[in-house]
Amino acid sequence: MKINDLVLKENPHDQRKPLVLDAIESGEVEIYCYGDIMDSYWFFDPVHPPPGYVTQDAMKEALDQAAGKPVLFRIHSSGGDMMTASTIRSMLMSYPGKVTCQIDGLCASAATYIATAGSKVQMQDSAFFMIHDPWTITIGNVDDHRVTISMLKELKKGIVEAYMAKTTLEQPQIEKMMADETWMSAQTALDYGFVDEIISQPASARAAVMAKDSLPVMNNALKGYREVPQAVQEMMQKGLNVTEEPATSVPEEATDTEPDQGEMERERAVQALREKIKTLKKEKVNDHIQECI
Repeated sequence: MKINDLVLKENPHDQRKPLVLDAIESGEVEIYCYGDIMDSYWFFDPVHPPPGYVTQDAMKEALDQAAGKPVLFRIHSSGGDMMTASTIRSMLMSYPGKVTCQIDGLCASAATYIATAGSKVQMQDSAFFMIHDPWTITIGNVDDHRVTISMLKELKKGIVEAYMAKTTLEQPQIEKMMADETWMSAQTALDYGFVDEIISQPASARAAVMAKDSLPVMNNALKGYREVPQAVQEMMQKGLNVTEEPATSVPEEATDTEPDQGEMERERAVQALREKIKTLKKEKVNDHIQECI
């Protein structure tokens, strides 16, 4: 499918549609990074993950369809898997066309690492930016935990270097901000140099729908942070401000109560994910039992 063939009147509720479309006015190609960033391994169909999730496979598909055109990479994400974020960041940095990252609502944790890939980073005046230390879960003996500690230290070092290349901050400042779990308004993020420009414009109807669909997953992810500011919680609940005239032509949502094919496929994908998680947990428990015997 060519970029020009992407249907602007497609139903934005159908998350199985491509995450890319031609921007009407600017000529850029919009790609939406809305939701929790997860490894493609967890999904039955990683190119079309369930609502609220972002995978490297979906981003690669979108960038391939963009075919070198200027990209507006729109971010509204609570973070997620750092290795996946690193992969997406590499894709953006190696993309042959110009990439502008635009923070629409929340850019937290691993999503901030992706944002540094843009040649220019814009941030909505109502958006928020958060950096913190990387963390993970380890199952194993003392040596296993030592390996994890070493890995986390190296991971933080790489993140700090990326932030230093983007901002005006020195290494000790960034390290402390990460350790403290620092939440920033758009103005603070601009003052520190994490973003290049503050913008003030309503979201399209498409963006608002995608933000709403990703809300349950993102709110669950926010529970893992120490203290989410009240302003962030309110922004997540209210959703993104919507234009009166949506940027894309969106048909009225069907009023019938029968589930469509896309909804059924999403339910199957979610169920497959649940089964995969249950299997993994059983394998971990069995391995632990065998080690104790």
